[in-house]
Amino acid sequence: MKIFVSNIVRKARGGVAYRDNAVDAPAVRFGRGADCEVHLPDPRVLLKHATLEARAGGVFIDASPSAEVTVNGAAATAAKLNVGDKVGLGPYQLEVLAPPEGQEFAVSLELVRPLGDDLDELKQRSSARIDRVGFGKRGWSYGLFAVIALVFFLWPLVTFLTRPAADHASLMQGDSRGFIAASDKLWLSGEISGPHKFFGDKCEGCHQSSFVQVKDEACISCHEKVTHHVDVVKFPDASFAAESCQSCHKEHNGVREAVLRDQNFCASCHATIEKTAAAANLLNATDFGRDHPQFRPTVVTDPVAKKLERISLDSKPKEMSGLKFPHDKHLNPNGVRSPDAAKPVVMNCENCHVPESGGVLFKQVSFEANCQSCHLLQFEAQAPERRMPHGKPAEALQAIKDAYSSMALRGGYNAPTAPEVVRRRPGLQPLTAPERLEALAWADSKANETIAGHFGKGRCAECHVISEGATPTTWDVVPATVAKRWLTKGQFDHGKHRDVACESCHGARNSSSAQDVLLPGMKAMKSVDTLAAPDIKGCQDCHGGERAANKVPSTCISCHQFHVDGMPPMRKGKSASLPVGHPVNVAFTGGSARQ
Repeated sequence: MKIFVSNIVRKARGGVAYRDNAVDAPAVRFGRGADCEVHLPDPRVLLKHATLEARAGGVFIDASPSAEVTVNGAAATAAKLNVGDKVGLGPYQLEVLAPPEGQEFAVSLELVRPLGDDLDELKQRSSARIDRVGFGKRGWSYGLFAVIALVFFLWPLVTFLTRPAADHASLMQGDSRGFIAASDKLWLSGEISGPHKFFGDKCEGCHQSSFVQVKDEACISCHEKVTHHVDVVKFPDASFAAESCQSCHKEHNGVREAVLRDQNFCASCHATIEKTAAAANLLNATDFGRDHPQFRPTVVTDPVAKKLERISLDSKPKEMSGLKFPHDKHLNPNGVRSPDAAKPVVMNCENCHVPESGGVLFKQVSFEANCQSCHLLQFEAQAPERRMPHGKPAEALQAIKDAYSSMALRGGYNAPTAPEVVRRRPGLQPLTAPERLEALAWADSKANETIAGHFGKGRCAECHVISEGATPTTWDVVPATVAKRWLTKGQFDHGKHRDVACESCHGARNSSSAQDVLLPGMKAMKSVDTLAAPDIKGCQDCHGGERAANKVPSTCISCHQFHVDGMPPMRKGKSASLPVGHPVNVAFTGGSARQ
């Protein structure tokens, strides 16, 4: 397409200059970009503003998206052009001319809205002088000062001094009726938080001095047992000695709790914790959804010595609790046998794992509450009422011996292998001395046989690891040592996840050993090991960092306490003391704070 372009430039003193240019291209582009055939050097023009192209039926102009293009005064995105049409390209005007000889199309191009004119016009429209609206600056200053002093100082002061004390109490309890109540509220920076509302009508409880920020002593009067974040003896730089309570806990911000939940506050230290506090044995972390390290549960590695270690889930830790508990057998979808049921009983997680009050943790599983109904610990078919006591192996072995001694002396034990004195009808005649010795000898032999056999050691070995002794009857049970909490550095609220199925996070149905640590990891467990079901979710499947948009936003304090139990108190009160055995009695009086 051959197009003739006549550039019109109007000079400041009234002259007009023309600069003609011939363009030959399949499509002629107008814009600020260097690759455009017709260059328009103005910041209000797009890099590619519009395109002229010859098509069937004539020459058409196409505007780029969001470009300011008009045809004969009307906004347009595409239009056919005829001689005499005027096209606006931002601050430029394009007029279609009759083409000269040898050209297919001709236009004139002129900058009709210079940038300086627009700026001057905007300044004129925006300028305003205060003396045009009444008073001068001094008059407005005195007037506004008088209004502020009257509304925000004199009025509240007069109403405070002239009002009964009962009115003050009703105001603090939420009475917002009338001008008197409104005058007091002018001084309130915000509503009291929920935990502090029960004493919200006693301002002097916290504000002990006029025009002075709340002192730590006021907080200690109620929060005396609040502890440090770390052991300040080992890590003195993390003592927060130079910070006051209110620097982190802001009041009068509404009904929300006055707890600092800013993720950056924690990340400022924990982003480089491996370098700055290597002795803490912690890994760097800044954002739960981005770089949180894998969980490291605290598991039992030696049940006899009660030794616990923190081991990453990536290392597939095993808990050596001394127990043998196959979850897969108890969660069999076809059910398990029960002595009190005519048909198999189908069990689920809730049969053994009962939430504590509040639902955060679970009650500890015990034999008496959770196992005894099925595992009766019977050892003699002819004395089903006799059962081994649970928990103390020595007492269990003695109970077996006592049971057979009693049966031998009483008689009535119906077994072909037993001597006649033991099989006799009970209650006939007293035993002679030789008969008594014979009965007791049989009782000792039968007790030893049971203790060493399936219904003694074998019965205990079904659930416990057995420690063998010098003889078949001197075995013992390895103490059952179970970690009460695997995640000792964090806290998990099961109550908030009550709508999530247990099997979504814990692969218990496929676990055949009590050594399995059935904790979900950071990410979904997809064929990580043979025990994990393919649909076991990780925490990051649902939770993200503080600014997560498509997941549950979770900050550090969602799972971790700042004031850690067992640490020394943040502030020394009248009765505050350090834990027993702490190396020194640290007073919170000085040092440096690191945030």
